[in-house]
Amino acid sequence: MSPSANARAPNDPSLPQMAITLNERSMAAIFEAELSRTASAETKVETCDIRRVKYKPGKACRILYGLRVRPPGHGPRELLYSTRVFHPGQSPAQYAKAMARPLEAPPFGPPVLHLEAQSTVAWAVPNDRKLDGLAALLDAERLATEALPRIVTRGDASWRIVEATPRIMHLAPEYTGCARVDVRLENGCGRRRVATVFGKTYRDGAAERVHATSQRLWHSDSRQSGRLHIAEPLAIEKRHQLLWQEGLSGRPMLSDDSGVGVPATLIEPAALAVAALHGADIDCPPGPTVGETLRQLEKLRELTAQLRPSCAARVGAVVDELTLRAGDVDDEPLACLHGDLHPKNLLVDGARVSIIDLDDLARGAPLFDVGGFCAVLLHRSLSAGVALGDAMRAIARFLACYRRHVLWRVSNDQIVWHTAAALLVDRIYSCFTRLKPGQVRLVDELADLAQAVLLRDAMALEESWPRR
Repeated sequence: MSPSANARAPNDPSLPQMAITLNERSMAAIFEAELSRTASAETKVETCDIRRVKYKPGKACRILYGLRVRPPGHGPRELLYSTRVFHPGQSPAQYAKAMARPLEAPPFGPPVLHLEAQSTVAWAVPNDRKLDGLAALLDAERLATEALPRIVTRGDASWRIVEATPRIMHLAPEYTGCARVDVRLENGCGRRRVATVFGKTYRDGAAERVHATSQRLWHSDSRQSGRLHIAEPLAIEKRHQLLWQEGLSGRPMLSDDSGVGVPATLIEPAALAVAALHGADIDCPPGPTVGETLRQLEKLRELTAQLRPSCAARVGAVVDELTLRAGDVDDEPLACLHGDLHPKNLLVDGARVSIIDLDDLARGAPLFDVGGFCAVLLHRSLSAGVALGDAMRAIARFLACYRRHVLWRVSNDQIVWHTAAALLVDRIYSCFTRLKPGQVRLVDELADLAQAVLLRDAMALEESWPRR
């Protein structure tokens, strides 16, 4: 835990306690005191890590904490807290509301903590303020006896589940939770096998929409022809807003600990996978438009003035240039978009690239996806403080392959516009809302990079782009 962890805290008068709630060392002491008080026994918090932050300036902040605690006379326990920071004075009513709902017992301590001095309420996972299906997703006994028998046996009654072991893979408090479930099976002949499935729970009825579009994509010509690889959607539990899909082998094309650049051998398979997705002729909800992007850019201009005023003029200049050029950017043709296309959502297994996390499938102009993908590669290089040459070569190779496998024209002008726009509305915005250490200082460089992309027009940035 870094003593300067609160350096990422924004100056937000509506949420003055953020300097504390984003300081892991301070929060370790606060959780320790509250757990010792509520559990009626002195409890040691050995570590407190911030796993995820989602900040809405002036409104609220959701934080996922991971704690390693040691109750008296027991070994260490791992706890997750799905936490929301409220405006000062609002937390007592929210805590009372939380306690009035059905709650599940966590591995240790009470299901909900009220950190009143910080106007914060912390739900001990499997509890969450809005993810009612999270407890069902993580209930091993329910999975083994109720949810998974038909799914993993595919109707073969000779097999029975011996054990189901869920493990959280991703949790965005109040939004989605995903778990990998390893299932041990055996049959009457003494044979044994292991199956792996993934479950994901949603809020606000989103499971039905995601399930419907995933089913359509599974039955599409792109998937059935072998051009597109995705996980098979298996079932929906509407009561718990919970989706099940098969487990795919492989690893993310890029992860937080896998280096900076996409391996050269994977660029063309990635482009082929994206082209196959975009070519899928299925019904999807309406996706992003140029007009919506312009509105997001204006919101970002205001947000930058509030949170990074030293960069407001730079961001404003890029917004003005993007607005000026918007008339040359088309919302056509329409394609099946991923909606959150980045290398972490491309799963590599040998030479095969599968596309995962299909929550945001939508119908829109394909270069929204392509520009977002290019922006991620550039942002990753900036974050690592390395020259952009490798990223630019990867982008050029990706675009060349993508162009060969789609039916529409892919103009340099539109690639430039979408990449520059994504550097602002996706990458800079995430610096402000995810509050990862060291990311806010990248806002200036991301704005400069977006400007450079616009000025160079053909994505030909020099390899000698200055390092920090």
